[in-house]
Amino acid sequence: QEDPELFFDPYIRRQAISRCRECPFRGRCGYNAVVLGATHGVWGGVQLPGRYPPQLAKTYARLIEQFEQ
Repeated sequence: QEDPELFFDPYIRRQAISRCRECPFRGRCGYNAVVLGATHGVWGGVQLPGRYPPQLAKTYARLIEQFEQ
């Protein structure tokens, strides 16, 4: 809510990932990225790789695993 653009700016992604560590909705956020088919940005504390299907599949699997935990 404070700065949604933070999570889509590749130059400050570390700051976004750092903020995710404290968020109680991190698992749900990553799950939402998978369901929505997001390809860019930081979701659930993970930087999505863009439109690279092999890397994206691995990232989605990691986010689903995080959600299930």
